[in-house]
Amino acid sequence: KGYQDLVRAEDHMNFSWGEVDELVLWRKRNLIGARTHFSHDDGRAYDAYMTLYCRKGEVEKVLRTIREVIPSVPCNERKLEVFEGAAFLPKDQESR
Repeated sequence: KGYQDLVRAEDHMNFSWGEVDELVLWRKRNLIGARTHFSHDDGRAYDAYMTLYCRKGEVEKVLRTIREVIPSVPCNERKLEVFEGAAFLPKDQESR
């Protein structure tokens, strides 16, 4: 690993658009979350939203582009709790 990767503790994961089963739009933050499922090295399974940050005023354009690739995936508008590597639904919204 390079110095920047070590300092930032960066991890890189590849996902296919076919693995996305929900999109979440959070307009206030110009953020789109793409929910995927993955397993950690220790064998634990996770559902998390990979975060796509958009420039101000471009979130609709980015969402349209994504919807061209995965038109049947549901898209909901709501807040996400954003962390360093991914985002999750707030505890009070998890059952939705």
